[in-house]
Amino acid sequence: MSLYRRILIPIDGSQTAELGLDEAMRLAVCNGARIRLICVVGELPLSSRIGADCYSPKEVRMLSRELGVQVLRNAARRVRARCIPVDSALFEAGEQSFEERVAQEADAWGADLIVMGARGGDGFNAIPRGAGARSARRAAPMLLVHESARKAQRRSVHGGRQAEIASSLAYRVDSF
Repeated sequence: MSLYRRILIPIDGSQTAELGLDEAMRLAVCNGARIRLICVVGELPLSSRIGADCYSPKEVRMLSRELGVQVLRNAARRVRARCIPVDSALFEAGEQSFEERVAQEADAWGADLIVMGARGGDGFNAIPRGAGARSARRAAPMLLVHESARKAQRRSVHGGRQAEIASSLAYRVDSF
C-alpha cells in the first residue's frame, strides 16, 4: 500500500516552488500518486504601488490570473512528462490567507500530503506560521523542501556520492 496517493503542491513559478514540485514528483513516482497543482493569486498590496501609474486594479488582477494560468500550465507539462497523473486549479485568495486557501483545497481534494519549497537559513525559519498555517497542517501533513536541497542534489550527482540525497534536507511539519 502506498503512503501517499494524493499530493497537493502550491506553486507560484518561483525557484523555491520548483523545489517542492521536484520532490513531489519524486514522491509521486515512488508511491504511484496523483498530483494537484494549485496557484493562489491575490491582489497586490496598495503599499507596493507596482504599476500603479500603468494598470488599474482590475488589470493587475487579470495579469495575476494570466501569470498563474501560465505557471500552472508549465508545471503540469513537467509533471505529465514524468507520466504522473496531474490536474491543476487557480484560486483567488480573496479574504483568506494563502495558508487558509491551501488548507481548504487540501481538505476539499482529500490530499494525503502538501509539499512546498522553503527558503531560509534553517528549517525552523522556513516553517509557515499563524492560524492559516496551522489549518494547512491539520488538513494534511506538510513537507517543506529546503532550498539547499538542490545544491545537495547537484553535489551527489556531480560528486558521485549517491548516498547524499535531497530528502535529508526536507522537513516534515505536523505539530508546530
